[in-house]
Amino acid sequence: MPSTDKKLNESKEEVDGLIGAILNEIAAYLKDGYTLWDGKELLQLAAALNHAKSLALLDWENSLHQKDGSYYDYFEKKRQQYEVLERMLPYVSRITVQLEQGVRIGDFVLELSAHLRTVNQIQYFHESLQSIREYHKQLPMPENRNEFENRASLFAVANELEIFINLIK
Repeated sequence: MPSTDKKLNESKEEVDGLIGAILNEIAAYLKDGYTLWDGKELLQLAAALNHAKSLALLDWENSLHQKDGSYYDYFEKKRQQYEVLERMLPYVSRITVQLEQGVRIGDFVLELSAHLRTVNQIQYFHESLQSIREYHKQLPMPENRNEFENRASLFAVANELEIFINLIK
């Protein structure tokens, strides 16, 4: 069914675009400490994923189960990435001061957003995130409670990013 494949590929583009937009907003907040983002992309992503998964299931059923279900698997991975993004946002929103560590993670998120579909760069992203973590370990201890809480939120964001990267495969 070529028309179904076309619709599924369009859904892939839409979902990837929305995930990229969400990551760009997260990066902007981490780097600049301010954004007027209303979060509508999260709602759009949820709707797009539901539509795409039902379309993928229909495509698989119409092929009399002869296809491997790769579209469905793809959208299931994207659903899991969506859940990671949902978990990450409260940590991001708790960051109240501009920290150099936040800028580093923001740059990383921006780069990740630009290469969402590049499966062969997963190792690079793991190494880059590990390098950021190692750098953060070398920094002096926080000077006050506020800095401690902000760094803890950044640490949680880094943990969620690691899970997100593992889901790119």
